[in-house]
Amino acid sequence: MTKVQIINKIKKCQDIWKAFEGDCLSLKANIMASEQDLIKFQEEYELLSQNLLKAENEAQAQEATFQEMLQLEKKDSNQLMQEKQALENELNYLEQLSAAQKKILKAPAALPDREMVFKGHVEEGEMENLPEMLTFLPQIRYPVFGGSALITFEDPEVARRIIQIRQHCIQLDEWSYMHVKAEAMTLLLPSFLKEMSLKQSSQQVLLSGLSAFSLPKEQLYDKLVLFFSKRKNDGGEVDRLEQLPNSDDVVLTFVDDGVAQRIVEKGLFQILLGKEMHQVKASHCLHGEIADLQVRGKKWTETHCFLLSP
Repeated sequence: MTKVQIINKIKKCQDIWKAFEGDCLSLKANIMASEQDLIKFQEEYELLSQNLLKAENEAQAQEATFQEMLQLEKKDSNQLMQEKQALENELNYLEQLSAAQKKILKAPAALPDREMVFKGHVEEGEMENLPEMLTFLPQIRYPVFGGSALITFEDPEVARRIIQIRQHCIQLDEWSYMHVKAEAMTLLLPSFLKEMSLKQSSQQVLLSGLSAFSLPKEQLYDKLVLFFSKRKNDGGEVDRLEQLPNSDDVVLTFVDDGVAQRIVEKGLFQILLGKEMHQVKASHCLHGEIADLQVRGKKWTETHCFLLSP
């Protein structure tokens, strides 16, 4: 190998070395760039991880909030359903109560056992001016205590004079005298009936239409009890029969519940007495009870006075 060839080979090796050095520098630059990219990617990864963790936490918090809201909605829904059911139950109760009240109002009333006296006076030609009401006064029984007497005068002036004098001396015989004191009579009279409750009896029925029977009352009542005690007539065991005062109607009381309702539902009965068929109407028996009655005291100075012994 000649000297020139050796020099050329050395140059060639130098060129290759320079190329290797350039490649090394380029590789180092690429490594540094890659390391910087790696650092950047790591920072982005950490940022993304933090954002992801934050998003997961927010998602969990939102899910917990949604679950709580869902539970509240379910609770509100259940409460609304309960309120709806309560309103439906109340509506059903009111409808039943309204139906029962309508049924009671339609039923002919068996008025309370209280005797009343009508004090009104109606003349022809004055009917249009009369109010749509009746004025009635109760018959009041006033107890007279021992040692006293109640005197009624025809002339009110006489009663007023005696009450005004107050102290009186009555000669009983030639030697005996009695001192008495005259006072006006005070009565508690009803002034305003605020409330009166009606209760439908479950064991009693009111029988009307008996005025057409020509039988004696005792015989008629025995036949009515016998008729309504038979099961084929929708009846049952009869406890007692009572006649309403100042009326031809009677009240039948049965031993068992349900018999009265069964008879009232049928309403009209054809009863054979002798050879004649008569119709009797059965209706609900209502009992009245005064729940709120206001009374007022009134002094009778016109016609009545008490004579009291000292």
